[in-house]
Amino acid sequence: ASLATDTTTKTSGTDVLSAKYFGQGTLSIQSSGTGRHYRFNGHGDTLVIDRRDHLMLLRIPDLQIV
Repeated sequence: ASLATDTTTKTSGTDVLSAKYFGQGTLSIQSSGTGRHYRFNGHGDTLVIDRRDHLMLLRIPDLQIV
């Protein structure tokens, strides 16, 4: 899993989760809460996400928090 681009402050290991992308093509998301940019490069790509972004990311049908 790769870490999403951090445009704000660093987080500790307890503040992170992972999200897996099940869609086709790429998916790019910028969090309005933390300012982090997440880019999923294709089906099956998994990124470490900030725990504070998980509710926003749950609304995206092709993502699953793992």
